[in-house]
Amino acid sequence: MIVTRMLMLWWGWIEMMRHRHPPESVWLSKYLPMDFEPEFHGLAFAVASVLTAAWVLLRPGLRQWKIRPVLSWTLGLTLVWGLLSTLWLPWLDAAKSYRSMFVILHRALPSDYGCLASKDLGESERAMLQYVTGIVSVRREVHPDAGCDFILVQNRAMDDETRRQEDWQLIWEGSRPGDNNELFGLFGRRYRVAKTETKQNPN
Repeated sequence: MIVTRMLMLWWGWIEMMRHRHPPESVWLSKYLPMDFEPEFHGLAFAVASVLTAAWVLLRPGLRQWKIRPVLSWTLGLTLVWGLLSTLWLPWLDAAKSYRSMFVILHRALPSDYGCLASKDLGESERAMLQYVTGIVSVRREVHPDAGCDFILVQNRAMDDETRRQEDWQLIWEGSRPGDNNELFGLFGRRYRVAKTETKQNPN
């Protein structure tokens, strides 16, 4: 089991270094961003190599110990966590980031969107939105009469009644990879969405 996991972690990292993108995997794509751009980190590679070599060298000597199963399991767990914390750490960090999600959201907005309102958007998420896309959202909690034709809401803050009354149409919905608890929705006024679609498909 430990050998298999070690080989898989090394194989995944080698594939990322060879092809400069994550390994193709339907299962991994559910939890990790597939648009991640891996880079070689010498220190992380050196630490991972030392951990692997130490595991290989120490493993045969465990036979003389009565508590060999416990020691073997402990060393194996240390190795797996060590490889995850070195070779795979940048990719795991990217999964926690809002960067890839906000990049996709930005693409869903028309170039002439004007302004973007936000509702129930946390301050950290609002700051990350500005950092990644350059968009400073107009908080409806502060400016309820903001005339923006597009609005970003967090955690289903747009109820059906408000959507009908203000004529909003959902144009994008998403979350960070592997995060099923925090959902974001991008809405546009129906007339504005229709206008954008007409420009994109004049025929």
